[in-house]
Amino acid sequence: MSHPAYILVKSTDKHGRRDKGRTWTAIRKNTKWQLEQRGDLETTESLGDVQVWDATGPSGRKVRLVNVYSQDTSLNGSTIGRPAHRARWPDILGEGNNLIIAGDINAHSPMWNSRCQRRSHYAGFWENLFEELVIWNEEEATRHSPNAQNHSIIDVTASTPDIDLEWAMGGAEEATGSDHEVLFWRLLGEDTPTTGGSSMGWNIADLRADKDKLKEARSHWLQKAGSRALFPEAPSAEEVEDEARWIHHSMAETLNTFAKKRRVCARSKRWWTPEISELRTALGRAKRQRRQGRITRR
Repeated sequence: MSHPAYILVKSTDKHGRRDKGRTWTAIRKNTKWQLEQRGDLETTESLGDVQVWDATGPSGRKVRLVNVYSQDTSLNGSTIGRPAHRARWPDILGEGNNLIIAGDINAHSPMWNSRCQRRSHYAGFWENLFEELVIWNEEEATRHSPNAQNHSIIDVTASTPDIDLEWAMGGAEEATGSDHEVLFWRLLGEDTPTTGGSSMGWNIADLRADKDKLKEARSHWLQKAGSRALFPEAPSAEEVEDEARWIHHSMAETLNTFAKKRRVCARSKRWWTPEISELRTALGRAKRQRRQGRITRR
């Protein structure tokens, strides 16, 4: 398989067989980034379910990219668990690495899906791995199986906190025929300025649902506010600006401590209703079915 604009790299299993690998990475041919595949971190025991790339940008910025497919596999008719878990994860995360992990982890958890009804057996592995990372997913399902009864978010994008991504889910026009949604993300920074399509926020709903943590957050805020000098009855314009800055920074510090960061985009707005999500999902499903020949145009 080849592409005129990309170099396609398919993983191999521990015997070097590319037909058995289950992850692909596409590298733009004219990219200004230098990429080095870290086979020593992937390990042969991960059977090609993890690809690790060390990327260096034009300015010298370094980011580690991890492409994951986590699913059970079998050998000689016996299930051997999930090979992706056997990569050298402590070394992949490293100390001080700028890191982005993206892929199909096939695990359900309230950590990345507030509507999760049943936590998966394998969720604990990824919960521990993501503990110090920022999860960029929104609340929309990433997989729509024809017979699925649950809201499924199993394709996850996570990064170290100092990484800034522009993250979005593809619409019906990007449908591939898969029952998984297409996810887009772009690394922001000095080489890739933001387009202004999203901003940082916090998952307030989860914080409000956790009564103990909400109580701690309230106590933290009241302690900070209590040590602040009283606002004058007739403040100057400069004093008003100073007070506004203090409130903004203090509230952000409190939320950073007690609430999970999230990317706010169009689907986070008040006008993005469940009805819109259902209609968009139905449109995407119909388009996939038409491409697969299960429905015809009238």
